[in-house]
Amino acid sequence: MNPRPLVGALALAGLLGAGGCVANDVSLAIGNFLPADGAAGMAGMCLHDAASVVSLNGGTYDVVLGRLYQRGYEAAFVVRNNLGTVSGADVETNAYYVQSYNVQLEVLGPAQPFLPSITDREFKSETATTRVAPGELIAGSATVIKPKKLDDLADIDFSNDPVQPEIIARIAPVATRAEEQQIGATAAYPIHICRGCLIESNPKTPYCSGYAKGSSLKLGNACNPAADDVIGCCLLGDATSPGRLVCGAEANLAIPQ
Repeated sequence: MNPRPLVGALALAGLLGAGGCVANDVSLAIGNFLPADGAAGMAGMCLHDAASVVSLNGGTYDVVLGRLYQRGYEAAFVVRNNLGTVSGADVETNAYYVQSYNVQLEVLGPAQPFLPSITDREFKSETATTRVAPGELIAGSATVIKPKKLDDLADIDFSNDPVQPEIIARIAPVATRAEEQQIGATAAYPIHICRGCLIESNPKTPYCSGYAKGSSLKLGNACNPAADDVIGCCLLGDATSPGRLVCGAEANLAIPQ
């Protein structure tokens, strides 16, 4: 008996899945990655604009802020339907209905011990079902670093490590089209992991009460204070009775008015 036809059939079945799933379908693809607010220009609001001309080549996740706010990292991006409209059809069969995103993580440097298992590195990020018409662009997002997963990195000084921590997230949209499940093309997004690099504070005046009256600190990322954008922070209390770290809008409320 020649086992090769059986092996080939099993491999094909694995690719297609029980429901006839098509993997790496380039007709549904992730385009550019989006910053918070994008071209919307509305400070303080968590928005992503699929028509934005601004694109991120990668992200930054601050583990100190991640622990403070109990936030992970959510990547935002453009999802594009590259199919054309079916002319003359009563029902548009080339529309996609995006239901989730497959996420695979490649972990480099000191972050590796904190995501040790396959379930930490390969998972599905659920989303509300969204229709993508032929030729349409929509803004999508996926949680690629789950909250609390890298919290303990905040206690480790990895500044002298020859390989700095980085996570490369590979994301693919999962959708249905004409009642068949499709997995779109995979896009890769590198995320630099740092320890306090997004925190801006005054070393001479670390306490909020010591800032000049009416001072204003940076508000950071409107969608996630632990991601991508520098945020202003200060300490409550004073040198004799130091309090907790506050950042952004909360810090500005603690500064003398």
